Amino acid sequence: MIDAVIPPQSRHAEAEEMYIAIARKLTPAQQLATLHGLQQSAWALKASMVRSEHPELSEQEVNRIVRDSFVDYTP
Repeated sequence: MIDAVIPPQSRHAEAEEMYIAIARKLTPAQQLATLHGLQQSAWALKASMVRSEHPELSEQEVNRIVRDSFVDYTP
């Protein structure tokens, strides 16, 4: 359900503040585990996208494309 009273930008800013507050309370081991989980999720999502766009590729080729996309990433 979308709250029509609170603008989307405000909700985003509040969520980001909450995320940062929670992240700061994590131990270094918890932060590393969270980072690892996010990295695995990003890899799986990218691999799924590559597979759907190029069903003819082998799993090795998909993994190479995914790896290269993360290595070459510049924000």
